[in-house]
Amino acid sequence: MERALVSILVTLVAIYVPGFSSLMAFLGAFSAFLLCILGPIGAKVAIEGRCGAIDAILLGVVFVMMVWGTVASFMVQEI
Repeated sequence: MERALVSILVTLVAIYVPGFSSLMAFLGAFSAFLLCILGPIGAKVAIEGRCGAIDAILLGVVFVMMVWGTVASFMVQEI
């Protein structure tokens, strides 16, 4: 029952919300980077109590990619 309800609600939102594609692009660009990359690296740094050079480089590169993907997702215009 829950699966059917969620599927129906997502379909209705996709139909009635005009910027749904931008919203999904934002979730993909920002949230995926945050949850899959920044979160684990941040947890590693917090557990170890220090930020190594590789961690800092990865955090910087991932942050730039996350911001770039988020901005690009909102700049895409539908034809």
